[in-house]
Amino acid sequence: MLSEVAGESTLELELEEGETARDLFRKLTRRWPELDRYQAICRVAVNEQYGSWERVLKTGDEVAFFPPVSGGAR
Repeated sequence: MLSEVAGESTLELELEEGETARDLFRKLTRRWPELDRYQAICRVAVNEQYGSWERVLKTGDEVAFFPPVSGGAR
């Protein structure tokens, strides 16, 4: 869903020292304002591990944002 809004599934971005996953998402919402409505419901993962929006990012970190998904019933 997020990649559909952005029209891309993978990006490389430069961040300032000390920036967090939340800061990164804010940068993305400046580029694609419609993403802003998803932040409250998304989870963040850094290097394939769910984590905090306040996690400070380092060079080479892989960050993913996941909106909630619903499953089917059996």
